[in-house]
Amino acid sequence: MFKSETRAKPGNQSSTGSAQSGKSADTSDKVKAADVTQSVISEAITITGDVSSRDQLIVNGTINGDMDCTSLVVGQDGNIKGHILADEVIVHGQVEGSIRSMSVSLHKTARISGDIFHQNIAIEMGTVFDGSLRRSEDPKSEGTTRTLEDNSSGIAAGSKPKRAASAA
Repeated sequence: MFKSETRAKPGNQSSTGSAQSGKSADTSDKVKAADVTQSVISEAITITGDVSSRDQLIVNGTINGDMDCTSLVVGQDGNIKGHILADEVIVHGQVEGSIRSMSVSLHKTARISGDIFHQNIAIEMGTVFDGSLRRSEDPKSEGTTRTLEDNSSGIAAGSKPKRAASAA
C-alpha cells in the first residue's frame, strides 16, 4: 500500500548492498546530508481525509483532503483535492485547492486550480493554472488566522473576496 524508503547519506553503503563510492570515510563524514525518508502513495490508492507527514511525500494516487508535509511531489498521475501546506511542492499532476509553500515548482503536465502563496516559484511552459499567485516571505503562516479546513469557501485565508466583474 504505502512504500517508504530511506536514502543513505552520500558516501555510505546503502541498505540495498550497492557498492560504496571511492570516497574515504573521512570525506563522507564532511558531507552533512540528512537521511531523507520518502513515502509513496501509488496510483491504486485513494485517501479521503487529511494527510500529514514530516518526510517527503510522493503522491501518484488520489487524495481528497488537506495536505501538511515537509516536501510534496505530485506525480503525473497524482490528484489532490484539498489545500496544501509544505516547505517544498513539486507538481506534475493535478491539484484543486490552495498551495502555501516556500518553494513551488509547476511542471508542464501540471493542472492547478487554486491560489498559490509562495516565496519562490518556477512554472514551466505548458502548465495549466487557474488561480492567483502571491509572493510572501513566509507563505506558510502569513494570513493564516484560520486553519486550512476553515478555508473551504475557496477564498484564501487572509485575503479579501474578489468582486465579480460585470458585463456592461
